[in-house]
Amino acid sequence: MDRIDAMKVFVATLDEGSLAGASRRLGRSPAAVSRAIAFLEAHVGSPLLHRTTRTIKLSEAGERYAAAPELYAALLEEIARRGLLYIDPRPGATAPRRPGMPPFRAIDVIIDVPPFRTDIDARLARLEQVARQRGTAIGLATGPLPTTTERIAVWATALPARGFALVPVSSLAAPPPDKP
Repeated sequence: MDRIDAMKVFVATLDEGSLAGASRRLGRSPAAVSRAIAFLEAHVGSPLLHRTTRTIKLSEAGERYAAAPELYAALLEEIARRGLLYIDPRPGATAPRRPGMPPFRAIDVIIDVPPFRTDIDARLARLEQVARQRGTAIGLATGPLPTTTERIAVWATALPARGFALVPVSSLAAPPPDKP
């Protein structure tokens, strides 16, 4: 069994709150979902879920596994294999230190939390400060709120005069290696 696939089943099980819900969501039999969870439990060496006929709960090991960066290692390896950039939505997050990891960036500033005009303007100014220091900066807006959209639009029109270019985050990704 593929570990990435088993991780997807584990996450779907947590999201849906049951093996049956994960089964419906993923279009797999309940037995296939149960086998994927058992595969992960064998890999970890400990039960990840406490199961009853109606509910599931994370075990202590399951809580650690669900919160652990190792959960994402296989996913990151697949991202690297495909030549993609991984952007962690947690400001200041650090990249896993393993060979074969993809290009990695964490966002620098969450722009619109809280979503008030003066706070957004201050965070956009902080984003510029980070860009001046590092050469690039990544901001994250949590949703298309009217105030956020309006403040970013005003800010973006003045960027060229301050020596900045607003570019898609994809421009920060390294090109994938040439395939033979």
